[in-house]
Amino acid sequence: MLTVARRIRARRRAPYAQLTMAPGCVLVLVALLAAAGGCGERRGQPGSADSGGTPEPLEHQTINVGVGADRYLTELASRPDLGKYPLNAGVFDTLVRMDERFQVEPMLAERWTYDQATNTYRFMLRHGVRFHDGVELTAGDVKYTFDLIIKSYPHNYEELGTDSVTVADRYTVAVTPARTNQRLVEQIAHPIWGVNRQASNPLQPIGTGPFRFIGYDRNTRFVVERFDGYW
Repeated sequence: MLTVARRIRARRRAPYAQLTMAPGCVLVLVALLAAAGGCGERRGQPGSADSGGTPEPLEHQTINVGVGADRYLTELASRPDLGKYPLNAGVFDTLVRMDERFQVEPMLAERWTYDQATNTYRFMLRHGVRFHDGVELTAGDVKYTFDLIIKSYPHNYEELGTDSVTVADRYTVAVTPARTNQRLVEQIAHPIWGVNRQASNPLQPIGTGPFRFIGYDRNTRFVVERFDGYW
């Protein structure tokens, strides 16, 4: 059984989410983002700036989500998704993401190009994005992450080989599939391609996502909190 707690530290509010367990199930806790943003508040309610004076903290809120098992891996150092997917996908950002209409849109990559002659994608990163330890994201972090995945999954669907990813400059990474793959951009929107901090400890994952890793006890709990420096 697993408890996942996501603590959202709002500037003037402190909603907290926790999990109650049920026998025979692994239950994942998801923080209520609407509570963090004040969505749905009415004038005069606790937590509303319109009630006058300093807003009161919101009540603790709980949501239980059943999952099949604790898939948060910590024992296999060679796995690129070690401690990353699916429980803490919010700790990491990908280069691109899918919107609600399943259309690809920018995330860590502001834009990208494709050169058909060389079969090469070039992803231009946002400047000034910070990891949870304060270090700026660079193309080297993207290469580090992609190389880990390719090494562990040499027969990947993305058709990427050990020499497919190169650093063009500090904020540009070039990706050349071994074979033509026109679906590459949408494929790397999957959370497993979330970018890790170079040479970070998999047991203490460092990403650029809206939540910062706090702690994990196998089959017991997984805790993250709001990252105030999120880009």
